[in-house]
Amino acid sequence: MLNQFLTAYDEVIVATGDNDLREYKLSILTLLTIPIATIVHPTAVISPFTEVGTGCTILANAVININAANGQGCIINNGAIVEHDCIIGDLVNISPHAAIAGHTRIGRKSFIGIGASIIDGIVIGKGVIIGAGAAVIHDIPSYTVVAGEPARSIK
Repeated sequence: MLNQFLTAYDEVIVATGDNDLREYKLSILTLLTIPIATIVHPTAVISPFTEVGTGCTILANAVININAANGQGCIINNGAIVEHDCIIGDLVNISPHAAIAGHTRIGRKSFIGIGASIIDGIVIGKGVIIGAGAAVIHDIPSYTVVAGEPARSIK
């Protein structure tokens, strides 16, 4: 029944900010061989020399600069900036107005809070949560929650 409904469309998108739920729904679509869309708002600016994975949603006024690579199922929210040479893992959610400086790596299923700033060359592990407005100036290991200026582990 679900397969019949979904095949009525050329492509579908998973529109949830919850990384785990988005991963689950994308995996079902993949198993059902339903084509998955990538959506880019017309005001977003994406370098032609960057990679955007399948199933990504790139919203209004987002900027993704040269040589960046976004994995599958990512959300790059309103006004977010992903600078040059960044590597964004699968299922990452970058909130509105977050700024990711160049040469930064963000691991799979991480969440970058609204207005967070990450300086150049930082490595963020998998499953990291960065709080709203945090200023990240050091690498963050996987499955850590950080907040504050500068960002410090809170969990």
